[in-house]
Amino acid sequence: MRKYITSEHNQFAHALMRHAIRDWGEAFRLAIKLDGKLTIDDVYEQGSIFTYRWSEQSARNLAGHFWGLHKGYFEIEDKGRSIASLNLARKIYEVLDMKLVPPPGFILLTTKGCGESLRHEAIDYFVASKHHELTPRSKELISMGAKNYKSHVRLPNWEFK
Repeated sequence: MRKYITSEHNQFAHALMRHAIRDWGEAFRLAIKLDGKLTIDDVYEQGSIFTYRWSEQSARNLAGHFWGLHKGYFEIEDKGRSIASLNLARKIYEVLDMKLVPPPGFILLTTKGCGESLRHEAIDYFVASKHHELTPRSKELISMGAKNYKSHVRLPNWEFK
């Protein structure tokens, strides 16, 4: 199926650029990927993943998601993705251990070692929490035979302020 570029994609990409993403290419790819799943209002919503501060529970849930991905990728022997997921989970947990109230937000996803793929997975987590479903990566891991991961996976949960 071919996706056409619309003015809504451009507007959404510009909203991402103004609020969170600093690279036009990434913002535009994300706008295409999220076509219809999020609105511009979702980007600016208080407590969204794109804000500068997250609730402690949202940060903890996201860190747990990446910890689970680490375990799932380890189970199917994809060491590179396992390590990348583990590193991001650790980074979020370290910030939570600092007891900053509220914990930092989207800036954590732009630090060294957190590439576009991990950033997009975090955004997928946010989208999946709005739609009460698993993220595409979680579904993929389950379909690839990560049985232990499947028995422990939880639905995404994002706390809005």
